[in-house]
Amino acid sequence: FNTTLLRQLRAAMGKFGSNPRELLWICGPSVYTQFLAIPDVSTVDKFGPQATVLQGALAAYQGIPIVNSEHFREDLNASGVYDGITTTLAGLLLVNTTRWYLGQRRPITVKMMPDLPSQDRFLLASYQRKDFQGHVQGAVEKSVVYGYNVLK
Repeated sequence: FNTTLLRQLRAAMGKFGSNPRELLWICGPSVYTQFLAIPDVSTVDKFGPQATVLQGALAAYQGIPIVNSEHFREDLNASGVYDGITTTLAGLLLVNTTRWYLGQRRPITVKMMPDLPSQDRFLLASYQRKDFQGHVQGAVEKSVVYGYNVLK
């Protein structure tokens, strides 16, 4: 896990990796810890007052925000999949957020009604309909890149 690997992932996206304001790193806790240890961001002389040695956290790397998700799998094999045997590796995603959209078919609806007459309480229910989709793209277009085989 180093700067070269991260730049290779970004370069693999082609035109979808050119604008850091449209990108997002998604990783688990062990990979996030490795982001903190990158020499370019750990010392004050290289990263200034936002250095991880002072802040203890890293919000972005090379202008790309980092999302640390505890739900990202960190028990993968060398191919980047879970097989139940080898569980020593992790992965990370680089995503172009403009290539995804959230649709809303029905806004949130809240309904309330009294419970039993002898009770001093109400029943409350809410629901909505949403959908998360990616834009249609060609086979050579890469709006998501998966880095795998990363040591925990």
